[in-house]
Amino acid sequence: MLWFYALATVAPVFGLTGPFKRAQRPQMGWNSWNTFKLGINQTIVEGTAQALVDTGLRDAGYTYLVMDDGWQNLTRGPDGRQQANATRFPSGLKVLADEVHEKGLKFGLYSDAGIFGCGFQPGSLGYEELDAQTYADWGMDYLKYDNCGGFYGNTRPVQERFQIMSRALKNTGRDIFYAVCQWGHQWPWYWADQFTDSYRMSGDIHAKFRDDGNSVCKTAYCLNTGYAGVSVLTMIRKMREISGFQKKGSWE
Repeated sequence: MLWFYALATVAPVFGLTGPFKRAQRPQMGWNSWNTFKLGINQTIVEGTAQALVDTGLRDAGYTYLVMDDGWQNLTRGPDGRQQANATRFPSGLKVLADEVHEKGLKFGLYSDAGIFGCGFQPGSLGYEELDAQTYADWGMDYLKYDNCGGFYGNTRPVQERFQIMSRALKNTGRDIFYAVCQWGHQWPWYWADQFTDSYRMSGDIHAKFRDDGNSVCKTAYCLNTGYAGVSVLTMIRKMREISGFQKKGSWE
């Protein structure tokens, strides 16, 4: 799935020590989730990287290649670090990142602000500093940070958990684009831009342009932001509602 994130919002400040380095351009590139779900592997990454080059998309600005959920092993290593699934990624992520970088692309991956992600692989809650440093050591340029596991046995607010990872990424010294994914819950256009580069303002999006019908909430301020996904048309309508928050430096 290719994506281009549109402009989003400003919000009151609460919290990071020192200024957050805000991305001056939106992320453009490819994410594995819509097509492959949990089935991402090294062959897919290598083929997609080459396709981005061969089709001219890289030169058009689509430079991010992001592995969504499913790259992880089901357990952490003896040192507590997240591990890639060795069957799906036999070369390891550091070698794979080097391959992606050699093609003039940027490489990213997925984690979660809970005890596990959407696919029940280990999340980063309680391991933020270790995981952030691991991603930096592997050469990652992008983190999609989900909240699937944040609903299980956890009373800490999502803003706090997202902010902890933001600090951890900053502490690595590596420039890692930070995209949080909380499906528009708690109206992130009021707060997320203070410690992220990008945020989700709704649920998933489907490749259709027809009306979703009355069963789907069609406003950005709906409490059920659309777990099952909405059409492109509905997403555009939601974005129109919050267009007044748009400002360069924080991307939806």
